This record gives sequence, structure tokens and C-alpha cells, in this order.
Amino acid sequence: MLLRLTRSCRLLLLVTLFACPEAFAQQDSSRTPWTASRLTGTPEPPAPYIVERIYPQIQFNQPVIFTHLPTSERVFVVERTGKIFTFVPSNNPQQALSATPALDLAVDLAAEIEGLQAIYGLAFDPDFENNRFCYICYIAAANVEDGTVVSRFAIPPAALPRIDAATEKQIIRWKSGGHNGGCLKFGPDGHLYITTGDGA
Repeated sequence: MLLRLTRSCRLLLLVTLFACPEAFAQQDSSRTPWTASRLTGTPEPPAPYIVERIYPQIQFNQPVIFTHLPTSERVFVVERTGKIFTFVPSNNPQQALSATPALDLAVDLAAEIEGLQAIYGLAFDPDFENNRFCYICYIAAANVEDGTVVSRFAIPPAALPRIDAATEKQIIRWKSGGHNGGCLKFGPDGHLYITTGDGA
């Protein structure tokens, strides 16, 4: 009797063969050993990856976010302590090892917002090209009921992008005190997702 196995059945059969080979071997001890297989066991040895530092001339103070500015090659680097820098990375890996890109300060929120403790999130609006909005999560004060803040800021069109602290519009606040969360991501549905932590 011939059987045509569906893809899911073949997969189940393979899983069963690998999970219980002795069960099948007991059924027919005279079968011909399968020695031509290209399958190998796991875990495989790790791939020979090498971590190599790029832009060795650049130093950041507690960087927590590295993200691209929409519709641009420019990247943003957020320091936990309040500064957000931007630069254009090199497309040439060898050049990145020796070149020093020009760092531009997009904003120093520690200087703009009194008492700011840390920044934990930065996300650009999905419609950034039209509205020029970004969202930042920061700790305004430690150990208070509303010390963690998510705010919207504008980035006026310019050759060197600057986050305008004067355009801040607060969206939501919650308890600060450790385990604040603060990661900001836009989902494919266009909604802003915020991690809140547990406020310790």
C-alpha cells in the first residue's frame, strides 16, 4: 500500500524517528544501516564570529539606545544620563575603524529638564516624515508616584537634526523608583508600545 505523506506528516515522522530511533530499530533488526545521512548532531560548534569595535575614537557615557532617524542614514545614540547624539555612519567597514564621524548633539535633556535622572526610550513617529515627532521616556525624579514620563517632542527640519525641548508634550506618567521600564516601540499597527516595569 502506498501512502502520500503531507508535509506536516513527514515532519512528524522525522521527529518521531529522531526522538525514538530504538522503537523503529526493534521492528526490523535486519534493516540496512543508514550511513549516507548529511544530518549532524547538535549543538553545533559556534560560528567563528569576531566582535570588532568600530569608531574606536568615539566614547559615549552609558549609551542605552542606538536607532536610525527615519528616511535618513543618520543614527541617534542616547546616553542614559540625558544627552542624545546623532551622526552619519560610514558604509565602509574599514573606514569605520579609522575615521571619526562628526558627532552632533541633538539635545541635552538633563540641561533642559530640571532634575532629570535618566533616559530609557526613544522612538520616532511612523509618520515622522510629515509630523517630525519623536517620543522619549525619561525619569524626571526618583521614587515618586509620577516620576517616569513619556513625552512627545518635535524635530524641526534642518540639516543637523535637533530635538526641540520647548515642544515637549507629556503623554503619560507613572511611578519611578527602579525597574521603571521605559522602552518605546511603534508596532505595525502604528500604536506606541511602552514598557512600564514594576517601579520596584
